[in-house]
Amino acid sequence: MCEAHGASLPEAAVAYVLRHPAVVSVVLGSRGRAQVEQNLARAATHVPDALWGDLASAGLIQEFSR
Repeated sequence: MCEAHGASLPEAAVAYVLRHPAVVSVVLGSRGRAQVEQNLARAATHVPDALWGDLASAGLIQEFSR
């Protein structure tokens, strides 16, 4: 489903937790420069709102609004 909306699963995972109204930041671990750069790219990726509706309809996530 993520790929159908132009996002990878790791990109969606980062974006999903940030959608929760109680979450103000996310700390992503890394073991080196390459992972830091990868995490920055994932955090900057726009994940379409339609993905969350599709995942909720499929029963894969809990829907909540920010």
